[in-house]
Amino acid sequence: MLNKARNMMEADHEDGGYDRNKELKLLDETKAGVKGLVDAGLTKDITIKYLDHVKKLALTLLEIRIAFGVIRPRMQLP
Repeated sequence: MLNKARNMMEADHEDGGYDRNKELKLLDETKAGVKGLVDAGLTKDITIKYLDHVKKLALTLLEIRIAFGVIRPRMQLP
């Protein structure tokens, strides 16, 4: 199963296309998790982890802007 996932992910990256949902589905199907993929030698093509770091950084920047008053969050009171 890991070989199938590796081949499909490498083919996607060679074509220049990237489908995060497809990659997450392949990761779920392998039942190996990120550690299993790394142990199998798939280290350069794992982009899911990097996208999650970018998302966390964006949330942190938003929190900083709110804290300094650059952005005022809109809240609906009941």
